[in-house]
Amino acid sequence: MMESVFIGFGIAWCIMLFLWIFWVGPDYKRKKKQAFYTDCKKHGITDLSRINSPEKRERLKAIVSAHNLTHADEKELHRIFAEGKRLAEGEKQAIQQKSLEKLKSEETERARLLQVYTGLHGRDKPIAMFKDRIKDSERRASRANSMPVHKESDGAILAGIASGIGGTVPALMSLSATEQRNAQAREYNQALAAHASTMISLAGDDCRTARASLEAVRMKLVSDMPGTEVIKHLSFTDTKVTVSESGTIRVTTWVRGEDFTIFDNLPAVADGSVIAEVYDRKKKIGDAVMVFPIYGSDSRYSRFQWPPSVIDKNHFLWAHDCKSAYWQKNRGSSKDMLYLEGICLFAGEPSKEYTVKFVPGDLWAIEKFT
Repeated sequence: MMESVFIGFGIAWCIMLFLWIFWVGPDYKRKKKQAFYTDCKKHGITDLSRINSPEKRERLKAIVSAHNLTHADEKELHRIFAEGKRLAEGEKQAIQQKSLEKLKSEETERARLLQVYTGLHGRDKPIAMFKDRIKDSERRASRANSMPVHKESDGAILAGIASGIGGTVPALMSLSATEQRNAQAREYNQALAAHASTMISLAGDDCRTARASLEAVRMKLVSDMPGTEVIKHLSFTDTKVTVSESGTIRVTTWVRGEDFTIFDNLPAVADGSVIAEVYDRKKKIGDAVMVFPIYGSDSRYSRFQWPPSVIDKNHFLWAHDCKSAYWQKNRGSSKDMLYLEGICLFAGEPSKEYTVKFVPGDLWAIEKFT
């Protein structure tokens, strides 16, 4: 019996020793070296071979003592300091790399969402958009209809339990508390039901409007006017070019669509996409595709808050209030412009400035919504 206990204790001790030698110990030593370097750097000591002031020499002695390194000679301290510096810089680079990878992932997804409808031409683009708008309305109605309610409790059962445990007084207190909670639950559920009813009604209205627009757009005429002619009816202003740490170039602009006609007398708008060609001086380095929203260049419907912080497919599908703070400050009461954005992934340098030239992408003229 005792022999088995000793054998078990020996095995456990060997396992702990193994873990310390091959896992915990090395990691603990690395952290100590990094902590020593970090404290030195914190107090302005960045090179142990160049400590000229008496204050820093005394400060180093204090740091050495605090880290229990008084036994180490000068050569050993230099080695620990160098190793700690390498570890700290490696950790910093790893954090920066992780942050950069996250940024690249976010930018790639934003670029993808901005170009969801680029493969569609003519009526196919607004038809797909209105179908997605109908689906979005149906999802909003479904979410509003399935919001969780607060359940009421059976006061008699809880009071009976309390009575069995503590008598009449606890039972009455339990009954009163349950009634109060139930009243709060009923009040919450009534407010939730009113909110859900409003949301379902709005989603239903949106869905009916989108269905009517979907049927209407099927009959809209698309011109064979070249994109080079269509773009002449567009003007771009307040164009901004920014570069992120990853080198991604983001182009934003406001575009105004001029009145023009197709087939002699049909009012028309531009739709599809324009391309912002990005230039480093005279050298072209990339393209940023900028897709028009659901009603093309007709800003009566496609008025977006500036700039939209969240880009998803709904960015192209829904109209927003044009009387935003930006418009009030910079555009007065004008409502004849709309916001476009395009992304050129990982093509630039944050320290450089770039210019853009707008050219037709897959750009066409389509009969205007009336």
